[in-house]
Amino acid sequence: MGAPAYTGGNVMSHKIVEVTYTTSAQRSAPGRFTVPAEVCSVLGIDRGSSVRIEVLSASGWHGPVVRELKSDREPQPVGEMREWMAPGETITVRVRADAAGQA
Repeated sequence: MGAPAYTGGNVMSHKIVEVTYTTSAQRSAPGRFTVPAEVCSVLGIDRGSSVRIEVLSASGWHGPVVRELKSDREPQPVGEMREWMAPGETITVRVRADAAGQA
């Protein structure tokens, strides 16, 4: 049935700005992984969006870095990201939508 409607005077709005999820690093391209479509939808991001990324791999937490999402929802890896994870490794990724100036 759902929660009763709020009838107070101050209506608060909300926006999810960070999501943590698990995925696998790509086997064929070091440092690459995809941000799932569901995560993009919840955060209101799409290709071209700048996102703040942190990665937990077997070697610990890495980041944060700010990267732009490519058309296939992959953050563009740079030098250090290639060292963060082994090909095919299960990783935990923390993505933040409001990335501007927060790395």
